[in-house]
Amino acid sequence: MFGRAVQRRLSLPLRFKPTPVRRWYASVPAAQDLTVHGERLWFCINYVAKYSAPSPGGVTRLCADEHDKLARDWFRKQVLQLGAEYSVNATGTQFAKFAGEDDTIPPIAMGSHLDTVATGGRFDGALGVLSGIEVIRSFREQGIKTRAPLVLINWTNEEGARFFPPLGSSSVYAGQSSVDAAHASLSNDNVGITMGSELARIGYVGNGPNTFEEFPLSAHFEVHVEQARDLEKAGKPVGWVEGWNGISYHEVVFTGEDGHANTYPMHGRRDALTGAAKLIIQLETLAYARNGYTTVVSIESGPRGTANIQSKTKLVFCLMHKEAEGLENMGADIARSIQGVAAMHGLDYTLNRLIHLPPGDFWPEAIDSVRQACGDKGIGSRTGTGHDSTMTSLKCPTGMIFVRSKDGISHSAKEWSNEQDCAEGALALGRAAIIQGPQYRFTLLSERLIRFEWAEDGQFEDRASTFAINREFPKPNFRVVDGDELQVITDHFLVSYTKEKFSPQSLVFHFNGKSIKYGSPWRFGTPAEFNLGGTARTLDGVDGRCDMGEGVLSKAGYAVIDDSKSMLFDDSGFVAPRRSGDRFDCYLFCYGRDYKDAVKALYAVSGKQPAIPRHVLGNWWSRYYAYHQDEYVALMDKFRAHDIPLSVAVLDMDWHYVSDERVPHAGWTGYTWNKDLFPDPVKFRKELHERYLQITLNDHPHGGIHANEDAYEEMAKFLNHDTTDKNPILFDPASPEFMKAYFSILHRKLEKQACDFWWVDWQQGPYSKIPNFDPLWLLNHFQYLDSAREGRIPLIFSRYGGPGSHRYPIGFSGDTVVTWSSLAFQPEFTATASNIGYGWWSHDIGGHIRGIRDDELLARWTQLGVFSPVMRLHSTSSRWMSKEPWLYGDECMRSMSLFLRFRHRLVPYLYTQSILGSSADEPLIQPMYWSYPHRNEAYEVPSQYFLGRDLLVAPIVQPRDRRTGLASVRAWLPPKGRFVDLFSGAVYDGGRGATFYRSIEQYPVLVPEGSIITLDGDAVPRNGCLNPDVLEIIVVVGQDGETTLIETVEDNTFNGASNPHRDLKQREISIKFQQQKGELVISGMQRRCIVRFLGLDSIPADLNLAIPSDENADISVSKLGHSAPCLSVDIPPLKPDVDIVINLVQNPQLAVQDHTPALEELIRGYQIEFGLKDRLWNAIEQGKGQPLKIISSLLALGCDDAVVGPLVELVSADGRS
Repeated sequence: MFGRAVQRRLSLPLRFKPTPVRRWYASVPAAQDLTVHGERLWFCINYVAKYSAPSPGGVTRLCADEHDKLARDWFRKQVLQLGAEYSVNATGTQFAKFAGEDDTIPPIAMGSHLDTVATGGRFDGALGVLSGIEVIRSFREQGIKTRAPLVLINWTNEEGARFFPPLGSSSVYAGQSSVDAAHASLSNDNVGITMGSELARIGYVGNGPNTFEEFPLSAHFEVHVEQARDLEKAGKPVGWVEGWNGISYHEVVFTGEDGHANTYPMHGRRDALTGAAKLIIQLETLAYARNGYTTVVSIESGPRGTANIQSKTKLVFCLMHKEAEGLENMGADIARSIQGVAAMHGLDYTLNRLIHLPPGDFWPEAIDSVRQACGDKGIGSRTGTGHDSTMTSLKCPTGMIFVRSKDGISHSAKEWSNEQDCAEGALALGRAAIIQGPQYRFTLLSERLIRFEWAEDGQFEDRASTFAINREFPKPNFRVVDGDELQVITDHFLVSYTKEKFSPQSLVFHFNGKSIKYGSPWRFGTPAEFNLGGTARTLDGVDGRCDMGEGVLSKAGYAVIDDSKSMLFDDSGFVAPRRSGDRFDCYLFCYGRDYKDAVKALYAVSGKQPAIPRHVLGNWWSRYYAYHQDEYVALMDKFRAHDIPLSVAVLDMDWHYVSDERVPHAGWTGYTWNKDLFPDPVKFRKELHERYLQITLNDHPHGGIHANEDAYEEMAKFLNHDTTDKNPILFDPASPEFMKAYFSILHRKLEKQACDFWWVDWQQGPYSKIPNFDPLWLLNHFQYLDSAREGRIPLIFSRYGGPGSHRYPIGFSGDTVVTWSSLAFQPEFTATASNIGYGWWSHDIGGHIRGIRDDELLARWTQLGVFSPVMRLHSTSSRWMSKEPWLYGDECMRSMSLFLRFRHRLVPYLYTQSILGSSADEPLIQPMYWSYPHRNEAYEVPSQYFLGRDLLVAPIVQPRDRRTGLASVRAWLPPKGRFVDLFSGAVYDGGRGATFYRSIEQYPVLVPEGSIITLDGDAVPRNGCLNPDVLEIIVVVGQDGETTLIETVEDNTFNGASNPHRDLKQREISIKFQQQKGELVISGMQRRCIVRFLGLDSIPADLNLAIPSDENADISVSKLGHSAPCLSVDIPPLKPDVDIVINLVQNPQLAVQDHTPALEELIRGYQIEFGLKDRLWNAIEQGKGQPLKIISSLLALGCDDAVVGPLVELVSADGRS
C-alpha cells in the first residue's frame, strides 16, 4: 500500500525526477577567482596512464586487475596527503572527504572512475577523478573552504569491461542494485571470476558507505571527455551536460540443433549462429531506420570445433536513442526481428532486457551551477550513454562537465584532449562545487506560480509534501537578472531578492497591472492582503463564525501557501520529516482575479480532486446513539415507509464496546463488535445491503488496541508486542509497521463483516512522536489509499488536515451547535472551502449539540443540506434531538420529506457535475465571485453559490417573519439573462440584487436560461442512488444550452464496497438545445424520459417531436413540483442510436407570468390587520400593468420590508411584465 503513497515522476524506478523548470542559486566571489594548475593536472593524467596492461598508445586498466589496484593505491596516497578522511566501501569505491565550514551538511561530490575499457585511452574516467584532486589542491593553496564538505569519489566498475553490468558501484549507491548483486557480477571472459572475489583479492572490499541513505550527498559533479563533436564544432573547451540519451542492453540466446558441419543438409539446418548473424545485420539496419544506435557487445557460440553446426549462440547488444519512445520502439522492432529470424531458421530463443536506462535530464540546479561555472567558454550538450552521474542523479542534484575531445573519440587509444582544455574542465568543476550549496532556491512552476525556498544548511527539498505532490510543469517564460540582487521576471510579477535570509527587507514580490488591482508589493513575512479565505480543520463547538484560514484566491491578486512544516513522502511510500534547522518552503500564486485558473494551479501542484462514488450524493443517516442492529434495520424500513430515500447508513461509536466492564479506558476507541447490540454483524450488513445502503463505521483511533479487543493477539504478534502483562498497543501513526497492521488486520477484519468505508474521527490534534507528523494527515492519506484496494473507488470520511486535503474526500466538519448562528455560517464556510480546493464538506445537518428545538431551523438546515455537496442528517444521543422527520410537526415533516426526496432526484445532475468537475479541476460548489470576479456584488453575498454549473443557491439562514410566514435572503442575480426559480417557477431578470421570500416548503434555487438539469424521474426515488429507470430533463429556454449526462454502468445495480467495483465504464447521454432553432436533441437515450421546458405554459402549435413512428409520446402542460409551470413531453424507451428531436418554435422565450393570483395568495396568508390587507391589495389593483407604480404605492404604505418585500419581489421579478 505504501508504495502507492504519492504520485511518482520516474526516470528510473523509485526516483523523483527533477522538475524541468529554472532555479537560481547564489554564487560566491571565490568561484570567479579560482585558478587551477594545468601543468600539474596534465602530469597526473600522464602519470596515472602508466598503470596499464600492454596497450599500444592507450590504457588497459580493467576493474580489480593489478593495474587498477596500483591506480587505486596512488589515489589513496594522494588524498591522504591532502588530509582526507578516507574510506572504501563494500563494492570497492574510494571516498575521500574534506571538511567544510559546516560538516552537518551532506558533502558535495566530485567523482568519476579510474577503470577503463579493454582498449581505452588515458582521459575517459581518469580525467574526472584527477580533476577532483587538482581542485582540492587548488582550494588548499588558495585558502578556499566551501560551506559544505567535499568528497572525491573513485567509483568501481563504471565501464563494465571486465564484469557485467557496468555502473557496478554507483548503481548500488543509487538503490538500483545491491552489494550482493555487484559482488556476484561475472567476468566477461567466462572463467567464472566474480567482481567481489577480485576486489577482495586486491584488498578493496571495505566497510565504507554503500548507499545514498548511508552517505547522502548535497550534489555530485563529474568531469568527462565529450563523446561527440559538439564542443569541437562550436570551438568551446567545455560544456554543461543537460541530460542523457536512453540506453538498454539485451541478451538473446538462439537455440538450434547440433549436427555435422560437412554432412548435414543445408535446407534442414537449425544453425543458431546463422540466425545471430542475420540479427546483427538487422540491428545495423534498425539503427539507421530509427535514428538511434545499435551495437553488438559480445557473442558466444557453441559447440566449439571445426565441424560443428552451432546449436547455441548468445548475443548481447545495446540500443541507444535520445527519446524514450524511440528506445521503446527500437526494443519492440528488434523483438519482432528476433521472432522472425527464429521462425525462419527453426530456432528457439530467449530474450532478456538486462539494463534499461530511459532518457533523462540532470537536475536543473546542478546544470545551472555548471553553466555558471563554464561561463562563455561552454555550451549545452547531452551525453549519449550512461555514467556514474546518471546513477547519482537518481538521488541528488547532479551535473556533468564535458571537456572537448578530438573528433569526439573515446574508448580508444586515439582519445585526446589537450592540456588547456583539461585545465578548463577542472576549473569548471571547482567553480561548480563552490557555486552549489547556497541558502536559497527559486523554482518557477509557471508564469504565475513560483516556489521559493531558503535553507540555513543549503539543503532543499525535492520530495513530495502533503501539499505539493507534483512540481513538474512546462517550462514558463521568464527573465533573470543576477547581480548583487537577484530578479526573476515574468509577465505577472517581479521577484526582487538581496540573497540574504528571507525577510520583509530581503524578498519582495512586485505585481503588474495584469495580475492585481491594487498594485501593492508583497514582502515576505507580512500578511497577504484581501485573501478570500480557505477552510478550517473543524467546526467542533463553533457557534457562529470561525477563522477560515487562507486559500489561493485573493482580491489583491496573489496568495501565499507556506509549506515549510508539512510532512514529506519518501521513496518507500511512507512519510518522512523535514530536515531540521531554519528553513522556508513557500508558494506564491499570482492569478489576479482568474480564480478558476488559480485553483487549477493548486490542483496541478497539490493533486487533482478525485471523483467520488455515486452513493455519497444521497441522504446519509447518522446519529450518536446505541442502536441494536434490529432497531437500526427497522429504522431504515421506517424511512422507506415514509418515502424518504437514503444511501449511507452511519454507525457512530456504539457499534463497539464502550461502557462495558471489559473496556479498560474511556471507551471512545474500540474494534470489537458490541455483541449485545450487534450479535451478527454479517447479517446486519446483508440486511442493509439488501436495502441498498452503504455502511460506514466510526473510528476514534487514538486509544490504541487494548487486550479486550478481538484483534489484540494478532496485532501483537505482527508488531512483536509483548502480551505478557496485556499492555495496550499504543496508536502510533508514525510507524509504518503499525499502520500496516492497523489497516490489514484491525480494519480488514471489520470490513469483511460490516464496513464499506470508514469514518475516521480524529480529534486529538496535530501531534505524534515525530515533529510535524500530523496523525490526521497520516490517517487520511493511508486510509484513503487502503480504501482503493482491489479496484474500489476510494473513500474516507474524516476531518480537514490542511492544504492538499482535497485529495481525500469526504470531509467531516465536526460537532455543530444547534443554533441559527451555526446555520448562517455554514453556506459561506462550505463555499469558501473551494478556495483551497476542498469541495466535499459534510456537516451535521440539523446540528449536534446544545441549542433548542426549533422545527423551522431543522427544516431550513435540511434544505441547505440538500443543496450542499453532501447531505448527512446527524444528531446526538439525546432522545429530544433525533432528526427523523416524523418526530417533528407536520409542516416541518412535509418540508424535510419533500427536500430529502428531491436530493435523490437530483443525483443524476450532481454526479455528472462531480465527474466533470473532477476532470476540469473545479469543485462542485463555487462562490459567486468565481464566475464574476470583477463584480463587487459577487463578494457581497458570500453565502450564495453555484452548485454545479446550473444551480444558483441562495440559502435561507434566518427564521421567518411571524406575520407573513416567510423567511428572506438577500441575493444577487448575475448578468446572465433571466433566471427561473426551480420550485416556484417565477422568472427573474438577471444583473441585479433581489431579496427572496420563501415559505418553509420553498427554497431559492434558481436556474439560468440555457440550463439543462437532469433528475431521477421517480417522484420517490429508491435507496442507494442507482441509475434511474426514468430520467427527467429540465430545460430552461432563452439561451443555448448543452450538457452530457454521465453514468457509470456499475451503478445500474447496488454494489457494496465489500464487493469491489468491477465495471467502472461510463456511458454518456448528450443533450443539446439550440435557442434560435428552438430545437432539443437528445442522443444516447434508451430509457423513458420526461422533458420539461421550465417556464413554458402552453403547447406551441408547431411543436414537432421526431421519434420512430411506432412510438407515442405524451405532451402536456403541467407543474414541476406544486407550482412551477412547464411544458412536458413524456417519451417512451427507444432503440439504441435513435436521437430524440423536439422542435418548439424558433427562438422560444420564457412565458411572462401573471403574478396576481400569487400576490393574492400571499396577502391572504398574512397574519395582519384586514385593513392593511386591503391597502396592500388596492395598491396592486390600482397599478395593474404598471410595476413601478405598484412598487411605489406599496412602499408608500410605510410597512416594514417583511410585509411589503414579498410583494415587491414578485412585481419586480420580470421586467417584461
